[in-house]
Amino acid sequence: MRILFVASRFPYPPIQGDRVRSYYLLPHLRARHEITLVTPVSGPPTREQEAVARELSHHWYPVVVSRWHRG
Repeated sequence: MRILFVASRFPYPPIQGDRVRSYYLLPHLRARHEITLVTPVSGPPTREQEAVARELSHHWYPVVVSRWHRG
């Protein structure tokens, strides 16, 4: 099954509830399904974020959001 997972924040580091949930749920989903992950990032994606996204999903679409426009 193909799953689109839209997170309100990037799931790493897993230090708060929403990040912890996403960080530990995604590998289990990825094992049996094709995961597309969409997350906001505050600037150009870092190598660390790219590496984590590869571990958590098959496809990652970072959405660059200015910290001044966050709700």
